[in-house]
Amino acid sequence: MAGARKMLELEQKIHNCIKCKQVLGKAVRHYPVYAFGDPSGRPIVVVGLNPSDKEYENDHLSSGPSLDVRHNTQLHYFDDPEKVHGFFHEVERFFQGEVKEKLQWEKSPSERVGYLDLVKCPTIPSWTDLERAQQRQLVENCEGYLIEQLEQYTPKMIIAYGRDVGRWFAKKLGVEYKPFEATSAPLGKRHLHLLFVPQKQGPHSEPEILRIREEILKFLRTLR
Repeated sequence: MAGARKMLELEQKIHNCIKCKQVLGKAVRHYPVYAFGDPSGRPIVVVGLNPSDKEYENDHLSSGPSLDVRHNTQLHYFDDPEKVHGFFHEVERFFQGEVKEKLQWEKSPSERVGYLDLVKCPTIPSWTDLERAQQRQLVENCEGYLIEQLEQYTPKMIIAYGRDVGRWFAKKLGVEYKPFEATSAPLGKRHLHLLFVPQKQGPHSEPEILRIREEILKFLRTLR
């Protein structure tokens, strides 16, 4: 019961957070996103940089005042495949083939993979158009939430998606950032399997996808 209450408190804390909006004003016009789908019990968690504002602009997530409704649309984000952002379709390529067989998902990788972000707030303009000082402020505001989520959900593998996310993890956990390579990293009293995947403007090449899958398979083979 204590664990459940703590999880609820964290969810409410993130959903109601206004730290970024107070500092950046109109650059943060939407509510924070706690998670895409349900990250609980997932052995693998993909951590991206920050949500796209298109999720709200296209009504894929609720922007209403009700915390429960907003959270429900995030929790069930993958229920309607037609509303899933193209970002996730690219990432889902990592979990096809033999990886799918090992993970044993049926309709969507989200059944076995969680999706979190380092920064919880969508920004307008996009991340790359923000000043570096603004980017740093957003990360400082949100990074504690991500750490709490990882401590509570205890995934066994993290896919750090994007250069900025990978470098944040490398610095925070004291390891070297090497694109497309995996490493073991300490988080609190346990060790994580950490895979760095750089984000690209277009889709990853087939050799890159195969390399990512092989790193995931290496991890899955260690599980009993």
